[in-house]
Amino acid sequence: MKNSSKGFRFALMALALFVCAFVFQMSMFHSGSATASSIFTVALIVVAVLSNVGLVYSIKEIRKARSVKTIIGLLVNLAFLFLYGLIIAANIADLLRAFQ
Repeated sequence: MKNSSKGFRFALMALALFVCAFVFQMSMFHSGSATASSIFTVALIVVAVLSNVGLVYSIKEIRKARSVKTIIGLLVNLAFLFLYGLIIAANIADLLRAFQ
């Protein structure tokens, strides 16, 4: 299997899992359950791992040949990593404000 197909598949899996986790979280929003929050957190960690692995495969393939699947996989995986970077930056900013 070519790397672009792997990167694209990982991007699709990450996107599908993210949408499912988001829908699950919105449906369980008012319950306040710790279990629902834990499931959502684990799903987001799996999405982060999938997007990292998919990005590696997409970068490997973009050096060889550019295809639509490679570009889409690269963009989706980069978008997820950018999203996680923003979340980490927001958490650090909140921590700094809390300790001032």
